[in-house]
Amino acid sequence: MLSQYLQELEQNPFNAEEFVERLAWRSTSGSGANKSASSGSFQPELLEMTFTQAIKDLEVLGERMERKCQKLEEAVGEEERQHWRNVARLLDANLVAFSQFQQLDGQMNRVAARVVHLGDQLEAVNTPRARAAEAYTLMMHFAHYLTPPASPSEGEDDVAVRGLKDMGGTDSPVLGETPQQISESADVIQKLYLISQELPAGMCSRTLCHCVQVVMRDVFADIVPLCRRAQDLIQKVFAAPDEVMTKFVINIYQGQLKEFIQSRLSPGGTVASYGEAYFTSLYDLYTKTQALSQQLHSFSLDQTLLPQLTKAIFQAHLQTYISCELRFLKERFAAISQRFYLTRGHKKMQPSSGMKEMRMHLQDVLGGHGAPEELQGETLLAEEVALSMLHDTKTALLRCATLSSSNALASNAVQIYNVLTSALINDYVCYAIDVGVEGIPTGDVKSPPHLTFLTVVQQTSSVLHLLHKLLHDSLLPLVISSAEHSGVLQRKRQMVERVQQRLSAGLEKLITAICQHVRYLLHQLQRRTDFKPEHDNLSVAGCTGACVAVVRWLTTATQEVERCLDGNNLELFRLELGTRLHRTILDHLLRQEYNTAGAMCVICDVNEYRKVVQAWRLPLLTSLFDTLHTLCKLLQVSPQNLQLVCSGDQLAGLDRTVLANFIQLRADYKTAKLGAHFK
Repeated sequence: MLSQYLQELEQNPFNAEEFVERLAWRSTSGSGANKSASSGSFQPELLEMTFTQAIKDLEVLGERMERKCQKLEEAVGEEERQHWRNVARLLDANLVAFSQFQQLDGQMNRVAARVVHLGDQLEAVNTPRARAAEAYTLMMHFAHYLTPPASPSEGEDDVAVRGLKDMGGTDSPVLGETPQQISESADVIQKLYLISQELPAGMCSRTLCHCVQVVMRDVFADIVPLCRRAQDLIQKVFAAPDEVMTKFVINIYQGQLKEFIQSRLSPGGTVASYGEAYFTSLYDLYTKTQALSQQLHSFSLDQTLLPQLTKAIFQAHLQTYISCELRFLKERFAAISQRFYLTRGHKKMQPSSGMKEMRMHLQDVLGGHGAPEELQGETLLAEEVALSMLHDTKTALLRCATLSSSNALASNAVQIYNVLTSALINDYVCYAIDVGVEGIPTGDVKSPPHLTFLTVVQQTSSVLHLLHKLLHDSLLPLVISSAEHSGVLQRKRQMVERVQQRLSAGLEKLITAICQHVRYLLHQLQRRTDFKPEHDNLSVAGCTGACVAVVRWLTTATQEVERCLDGNNLELFRLELGTRLHRTILDHLLRQEYNTAGAMCVICDVNEYRKVVQAWRLPLLTSLFDTLHTLCKLLQVSPQNLQLVCSGDQLAGLDRTVLANFIQLRADYKTAKLGAHFK
């Protein structure tokens, strides 16, 4: 019978009156009923019994259908929950992939910038080298023309002695033998003629001969073979060969070698007027002279003779070396910094001029409003500047280790290092930090503050790391056994602390600016009707426009923070920022009034804020925003359940005053007499 009822009920369309009529007809059309009907009698008891049984059957059938519907609803609900879990997992994976993509994109941009910079540097280096090679080839040909051929009557020793005096010798024709050599000679003659037209009268031959002497006459390669041949001859001729050999070596050092070195170090000018080329030549010549002296020890000479001769040659230069080196480094570092500021279009301000004039340059240099797009986000720090200064300092320390006496080595090395720290840290890095701090807005931050200072922090950390490497690799080995060692380490720690204090002040100011902008967005975009709409329509409850704007801004700021900070610095910055954001959002929520629909909106808003902070993985911040989210539920629960929610795990430890303040924000606080729950 139940199956028959089910078939009739599933008919489309279904008519209840027809169903009752059919049921009554079946009850009166049975075999017994027909007989009664033929006799004209009506049995209401039978009809009642039939209807009663049908009602029971339909109730049983309804219970079965209800259980079936419930099972289907549970299955559909579980499928829906599984679907949303999959969606949440895919969203998290998408966020991770997007973050990694941005990191890779940033790394690719930095690598590309460095490659471009290295290409420019290589081009800047290769061009002078090519010109120098061409000039060298020109002077080689010119020296070839000026060198007289050897006389047939001269012996091997005569040729060697004359080679020391004349610095060269060849017996090939002046213009060459082959057509190719003659063509090259003609090209050289034409170039020399053009050069001679640009020189004053009478200076052509003197100037070009001097250039040839500077480039061609490297006597160090000729002295040892000459001394070896001279020693063989002296031992055959003289009775006291050692004395003669000593005088021969003295004549070489005090004659041609000294003349050659002096011509290379100060050709027609003062020592102070020379820059990097002078110090490079001084270091190379002094190193070669020491190597030459080591080679000449095999000729049984006095052990103190060669060091005395070397000192006599370089004494005038070594006495003024450290003062000239320090002056050169100061000028060099100042030029590097000034050239960088010119590329940034920035005029460096002195501390005495105050920060008022500096603010006029901040918007253009640090990406303020109205700045060109290609300059936005740039800082007054560049790793290339630091690398240039560190490279020059490393080279200077290498020269210092060779050219300084053992007593003055540690002091001279520390002076060079102090020049570097003064120029790189005090004048360059600290100035960039101060400018970056000054560029952070204060007060009511109506526009999103630029996060350029985070890049300053990242670049400063890189510079300090490079400086630390130079200190341990190049300076400490020179002062490790001197009294300067502890002083250098102490001054380095103090310098790092000063830089860290500046960075901490800037980060503190940046956090304040971020929170001030969040407060401005909430104040400007949050409407009173967001949390107290005229109609309590829960179906339209969702995140407000102010929440969307704040979350969008915090997401951008978080990505920049993760790009520039790491380790303990990142954790401390997030902790301070999250704590202040919690205070800012809480103060904003306490100024509003909420009805049922508005309470659902604020719960959605706080949940979005909580998602942003949960991504930082800091338990304290997660606990703060979880508690705030639970507090917002007090605005939505029914008055009968308020006491139960207040005694929950997350709210049990809170002050009753905080709970009372939140409940007072409900629109039904007075009408429902909710204050009685806290008396």
